[in-house]
Amino acid sequence: MELTQCKKCEQPYMTFEILGVDQPCPYCNKGYDKDRGVYKKYNVERLNDPEGKHDNCEYFVLDLVHDKFAKPALLAYADACEEEYPELAAELRQMWRE
Repeated sequence: MELTQCKKCEQPYMTFEILGVDQPCPYCNKGYDKDRGVYKKYNVERLNDPEGKHDNCEYFVLDLVHDKFAKPALLAYADACEEEYPELAAELRQMWRE
């Protein structure tokens, strides 16, 4: 990740080198999500990491209320983690039954 400053609005924003594509400023390009791909939209903070193991981790946020693709993504994650984390898998599936 790298902090970049927009040349147009001068707002700082994070870019991700691993994506290998130019990422538009999230402040100048509001409302263009379908054309943007992956970009920095949220700041996520780990609450229980006293040793700092996850200080440089990258996260992906799903909007469980408005994003129609979040449910199948979360259910696929539940399937993938079920053997190692059965309680997590069960709780993820339960979220959609309530």
